[in-house]
Amino acid sequence: MSNDFEVLQIPNSRAFKEDDDLFIEVPVSGVAEDRQGDSISRNCGDDMIRQYKSGTIPLYGNHGVDKNGNKTYDWIDLLGKFVDAGWAKNNVDILAKVKINKANVDALKLFDYVEQKMPVGFSIGGNVIEGDE
Repeated sequence: MSNDFEVLQIPNSRAFKEDDDLFIEVPVSGVAEDRQGDSISRNCGDDMIRQYKSGTIPLYGNHGVDKNGNKTYDWIDLLGKFVDAGWAKNNVDILAKVKINKANVDALKLFDYVEQKMPVGFSIGGNVIEGDE
């Protein structure tokens, strides 16, 4: 058994306002191995960034699954939508910009967490179209 232990470090997230809108910028993925031992290629990251920039990807909490394992992809559960993304300064992590749904109390709580500098990071949800084992 190894005595080494590495704590998961989450790049800084930030909360900010533009006009009357609320936004958060959070890490969503990257080319380094994540806590499950998965990683994405640079091409995959570039494709993710393109999709986030489309403004059509919704944000739901916990991959759209509630504490009881029920799917929550309903309009009332919508926390916001991704509106932009890019590679972080470290050129390893992808940072995504989310427009917060101000009508959702949980979305406002998420904004508050990020504003308080809590180490909030996201996990991607999607389907692998092509990959290596």
